[in-house]
Amino acid sequence: MTNQNLDKARLWAETWSDTTVPANTRAAIDIIQSLPDRWVDVEKVREIIESKEGRPPATALPELLHDLRNLITPKLPTLADMTAEEREACKWMQCMIGDDTDDYCLLITVDTPFSRVIFQNGNSTIWKNDLITPLPDLPKLEWPGGEPVEKHGNASLDPQENFDASVEHVKTVQSSPEPKEDEVWIVEEEQGGRGVGRFAGKEDEFPWFILLDRGTYDNYKMGSVTPICRMVPETHILPEGMRLADHADIGRVVVSPYTNDDGVHRAYKLTDANIYGASLTLVHADDLTFLDGA
Repeated sequence: MTNQNLDKARLWAETWSDTTVPANTRAAIDIIQSLPDRWVDVEKVREIIESKEGRPPATALPELLHDLRNLITPKLPTLADMTAEEREACKWMQCMIGDDTDDYCLLITVDTPFSRVIFQNGNSTIWKNDLITPLPDLPKLEWPGGEPVEKHGNASLDPQENFDASVEHVKTVQSSPEPKEDEVWIVEEEQGGRGVGRFAGKEDEFPWFILLDRGTYDNYKMGSVTPICRMVPETHILPEGMRLADHADIGRVVVSPYTNDDGVHRAYKLTDANIYGASLTLVHADDLTFLDGA
């Protein structure tokens, strides 16, 4: 059945689906409405399997999985198949070039008929839109901000002092937090100890279970604990090896995994100075503060 005939059949089934019809007609309607959008040619599946017979499993199995996935997985639209608004919504998505499922990249600019991507090795290239397939099911980068980071000449290198300073800053910004059941927070108990606590709910007599930074743990009553900031899982993931960092002069950037012999990274930043909305710059590793803390 061709796609055109399938569309006609579905239109017919939709027209008669809410009316009283004979049993055999109702059965036909149910079959048509259950038909999948994509069909797999069993002969092509047999050809793929037979082409791998007699070969070592170590090399044949990955190729078999790759070929079957390309055959069975519905084809996603390329940038060329989209409207201008749809293309713009794909910015910062992970994407695939051609049929290469082994080396995903990050879509950093969209235009017509070419758009620019960056690979995890830091290389940035322009490809035709009909070769770029956005992957909406993979995590999309959302740029948290572009404000420059203030450098503090007296910044402490002691982890505990930095932790204490961060806690005091969060206290100032968020003075009346309201924890919810099963949330995990950075907290301070009445004796001044700080740590990570799980909140069981207001109904419990001892709703806080806290692991203190000195290595002890205990249950605490509601009034004896001060919630400081809620801990949340990381939700935005870059292609493997690429990292987010702050630079004192240019703000937040996406950084390539590797440097050259001089310790210089390739980095991409937001800008209004060109039609792409982003630009490439070279930055030294020592001038970056990575958000993952490494």
